[in-house]
Amino acid sequence: MRILSLTAISVTALALAAPTAFAQTPAPYHAPRTSFGQPDLQGTYTTATITPLTRDPKLGTRNVLTKQEADALEQATRDQIARADALYEQGQRAIPLLRDGQRAMALAAALYREILRQIERDGFGRRKGRAVVPAWRTQEL
Repeated sequence: MRILSLTAISVTALALAAPTAFAQTPAPYHAPRTSFGQPDLQGTYTTATITPLTRDPKLGTRNVLTKQEADALEQATRDQIARADALYEQGQRAIPLLRDGQRAMALAAALYREILRQIERDGFGRRKGRAVVPAWRTQEL
């Protein structure tokens, strides 16, 4: 009987003490900082979207672009790709002039141009996520 009473008292004491023993106030969140004290913004960013990283002040408090604004951004992306293609074409002609690394430079240029083609196939940023060249396609290059 005495053992039963001690067990009951122990269980009761443990049940009353457990919530306070396990209840801990979480530490307040502190955003990571660089060694210079600035916010640490390391991460993966993508440009495969028409959503810019910074908000244009002229948009005010609107949450979405109009169709005309989205079309203008798409056209700007088309123009950037056209300029990049022209530069890649110019660079391709210079690759044979390199003393070393011709194959590596040609492959890098082909891969980056393929990323541009993938952006075109994906609708110029009207998709979620990054423009990724499938593994089977990189092997073909």
